Amino acid sequence: MKKIKWLMLVIVPLVITFSAYSNEYDGKLELFLEKSQYMLGEPIFVTAKFTNYDPGGLKISADYLEWSLNVYDGNANKVPGGCGVTVLRHPEILLSADESIDKALDVVDCFGRDCRYSEFEKGGFKQLAVGQYTVLGIIRNTKSKRIHFKVVMPTGRDAEAFQLFDAASKAEAASFSNFRKQNSEQRLQDFEAVNDAVMKLYRMYPDHIYTQKALMQLFSRAFRFGKLAKMWNVSSVDDLYSRFYREYPNSPYLEEVVTYHFEYFMNTKGTEYAVEQLKTRSIDCSPAVQKQMKKIIDLYSTKNLNENR
Repeated sequence: MKKIKWLMLVIVPLVITFSAYSNEYDGKLELFLEKSQYMLGEPIFVTAKFTNYDPGGLKISADYLEWSLNVYDGNANKVPGGCGVTVLRHPEILLSADESIDKALDVVDCFGRDCRYSEFEKGGFKQLAVGQYTVLGIIRNTKSKRIHFKVVMPTGRDAEAFQLFDAASKAEAASFSNFRKQNSEQRLQDFEAVNDAVMKLYRMYPDHIYTQKALMQLFSRAFRFGKLAKMWNVSSVDDLYSRFYREYPNSPYLEEVVTYHFEYFMNTKGTEYAVEQLKTRSIDCSPAVQKQMKKIIDLYSTKNLNENR
């Protein structure tokens, strides 16, 4: 399970189990993409929406769906990999008839790899190679319709940003490759190199999607090295997330960041404290941030927890 104190992310293969009483669900699974074409290295968020048709309701764990994604390339070959999520043990909820629940996951994070740097087994910022792709969603006996997208090389300003993104990816891959062989001082030096590469990208292209992706990668490592102050002039986890909301009020990573933020508070002083902290912070946030915070607040409100015990 993920320890949010340091934001160590534990990725587990998705299938996540429903707490339900049947091996089958009466409902509909739909997949949605914001667009049909993405740049190399850009995150590709697929939203899975499950609508319950059972008139008696369906009690499920809000770990968000026992669903899986299959991704196929342009030659209909299945792409290796699998969806991963950071584990947050949500309470159970009851889906009434025609009520829906949804979750967004990044296909690149699930199925991507650093396909150009084969000397590194792991590390680097994940990518799906340029080409055509098809995605199929499955939940128990229910399959979604297939959706399609393609990955292309960036051009113009995007290509310039990609060069810096690529440099940060190489620094991250080298750091990851050397991690087990290094002492603490050497690891810190490698982290500094990654940090410097990402900050250069941030200074030159602060609003670019490549910058947001690189920052998310950097966040997951910064806490281990006590380097929050150097990143964005912040001194706490709370400040880091709050600044992300201000700088990227409509980021595709908002759901992920809000979840991290909530877990930080929850691990600090418990669930009720975490709910109250999100309520307070949501007041000055963008509508998109407020929407994600409300999902967590509603899920963990005292009323909801009591009703579903």
